[in-house]
Amino acid sequence: MSATLPLVYLGFPSYGNVAAIGAVSSFLATPTQGKCAVIRAGSQSSLLCYGFNSLWAGALNARATMGVTHFAMIHADVAPEPFWLDVLLEEMTRLRADLVSAVVPIKSTQGLTSTGIDNPLDPWHPRRL
Repeated sequence: MSATLPLVYLGFPSYGNVAAIGAVSSFLATPTQGKCAVIRAGSQSSLLCYGFNSLWAGALNARATMGVTHFAMIHADVAPEPFWLDVLLEEMTRLRADLVSAVVPIKSTQGLTSTGIDNPLDPWHPRRL
């Protein structure tokens, strides 16, 4: 008996009609080499939190109606390596994690990233990766 592939609800939030070509390719053409099935959904809004939340709500609804097992989001200005979704799913499995996040650099000269971690013993001092 073959294992059922994970079904990923892949969200693409954007502000207007502008998106990096690498992000569009990573959303449409190269998120996976077939290690998962993908349902694609977009959200265009100048209110990014609203866009994020509406994609998350869509994933939750699709979980109930279509059997979605995972949620992923790629931003319109991020261009990951090909088959990035396979890499994240493999890491989730390997680490038995409920959630993974890619470390994404902020577009500045300071070398900062958008990803941080919190210390449960000291929640007032998160650390950037």
